Amino acid sequence: MVGVTVDPRWPEVQEIEPAVLGRGGVHRVRLVDGAEAYLRPDDGTAALLPRLAARGLPVPTVIAARGDRLLLSALPGVPATDPAWRTQPERLVEVLGAAWSTLQDADVFHGDLTLPNILGIPSTGELTGVVDWGDGVMAARPELDLACLVWSLRYNRFEDHTGRLLLSLVGWPHPTDPELIRLSDLY
Repeated sequence: MVGVTVDPRWPEVQEIEPAVLGRGGVHRVRLVDGAEAYLRPDDGTAALLPRLAARGLPVPTVIAARGDRLLLSALPGVPATDPAWRTQPERLVEVLGAAWSTLQDADVFHGDLTLPNILGIPSTGELTGVVDWGDGVMAARPELDLACLVWSLRYNRFEDHTGRLLLSLVGWPHPTDPELIRLSDLY
């Protein structure tokens, strides 16, 4: 990371750089204790993230909220858009299915459940996090979250076979190509 002068409101931040992933204004930071974290605009999730964590969702911890910014813990794993997933579509589907099922079990709606917002470990297929909760609400909308996933698979050029695997894994009634198109069009 490139060290820069950090806003005095964030004395725990030692180094900062723009994050490659995420919406504008998101920065990867190194804390004075050496931990990695993210500094981002507060999109309304400061109050939501602890409630999601209490429901067992793998979400970042709010380290600090000051003004219109949040300092969030980094989560392990890599986004589902990482090239490592390309050679392991079955493990990718496991992670995506786990993310979707976890949200449904917790009765929450993400609103942008796309590949960049799901973190996992490609070698094990373990779900390690769901990030970017700016559109999240405490009410399940399974079809819409699944539509986001299906659209994102197609957008990121995964074969339709991967989408059908996902629909089958989560027990969706019609894991067919027309259903993939219908769901993708919802998003």
